[in-house]
Amino acid sequence: MADSFSKPIQKTDDSAKELIIEALEGQATGGFDLDSVYRVKDTYYVLEFLKCDTVKPFDSHPRRYWFKNSQKFLSLWDITTKLGGRLYLVNYEDSREQFKVIRVLDMDYTGIRKELVKLWNFDQFKKWFKALNNLSSERESAIEKVEETEKQVIRPLIHPEYKPGFIPLYTIRAACGYFGEGRLPEEDGWIDATGLGFTPDPKRHFAVHAKGDSMLPKIKDGDICIFEWYTAGSRNGEIVLSQISEYDDAYDGRYTIKRYHSEKTVIDEGWQHSKVELQPLNSDFEPIELSEDDDVRTIGIFKCVL
Repeated sequence: MADSFSKPIQKTDDSAKELIIEALEGQATGGFDLDSVYRVKDTYYVLEFLKCDTVKPFDSHPRRYWFKNSQKFLSLWDITTKLGGRLYLVNYEDSREQFKVIRVLDMDYTGIRKELVKLWNFDQFKKWFKALNNLSSERESAIEKVEETEKQVIRPLIHPEYKPGFIPLYTIRAACGYFGEGRLPEEDGWIDATGLGFTPDPKRHFAVHAKGDSMLPKIKDGDICIFEWYTAGSRNGEIVLSQISEYDDAYDGRYTIKRYHSEKTVIDEGWQHSKVELQPLNSDFEPIELSEDDDVRTIGIFKCVL
């Protein structure tokens, strides 16, 4: 068992933070806490823990609130690069159910440009975090073994405000809420949609992050998908963003991206739907068959992945 060279962390070790809060008397701080810094074989590991209160850790990302806390993240990145180290942002929640560990590979004033992402439960996170704290010679191999399956994500440029050729980026909940609440949702940022084979129009087009694997290989988890607001017309064969009144899906049980399929029967009054399905492209997933009682809204028609 490795020798310990530091005292154990106690629940009362927040006294310095309490002092800062008292001294600032409610003013905003221009600094930040370095939650953890470790030196592993001449490489510094810098960790910043980000508590998630209103959004689940898997769904949260600094881009959601980048322009409120950009100075904090840029300072963290500056320190890490000067150390020649690795910066990890850890999304967590009080329930300890989800841990999203983001290793930052590139960052500028617009946000995180390139990253590695791990979605872990508490046991997986503990294994990695204990490896960082283990003072034995085995810890580097333990860290690398956990990190070897990290998923690399290269993010497109996101601006805080509209520019020509840019369209709004929404959360799926916000995009679908536009129809239910009757007002335009607040965007998370603006995405460059030029050079994609159509003329970007911020009043007609919007973007959301896909979630899950049901539309593989066309749409991957985390892809930014561009849609055109649906108003009327045939949807048969189109990939659509839908809001469903009662459905247990990845999008908080209400929202899904699937291919729309309908079959019609001729009747005296003209025709009626005999079958309507929202179909996944991935054969590992089952289609969603809709009944007349289902309250389904088509929000947008898929155009492309950015």
